[in-house]
Amino acid sequence: MFRLINKCIVAKDGWDILRTNHEGTFKVRMSKQQLLTTKFENLMMKDDESIKDFHMIILDIVNGSSALGEKMGFRWACHFYG
Repeated sequence: MFRLINKCIVAKDGWDILRTNHEGTFKVRMSKQQLLTTKFENLMMKDDESIKDFHMIILDIVNGSSALGEKMGFRWACHFYG
């Protein structure tokens, strides 16, 4: 990681490089967010699935979205299921 930013003079330049390296470009982040949103919209609990397993799937989607900077709160969920 240090090799990526060792020539940066301004901290913001280094931060931008690290962010792009970790999260991807804007197009990649939007694509990932769209995939997570679609996953959430199509989410249905299977007959043989426990509540704990279903909860873990939801947490995985929400945490992935949060890592991309999108907050998926109660109001967001109500938009699809309300």
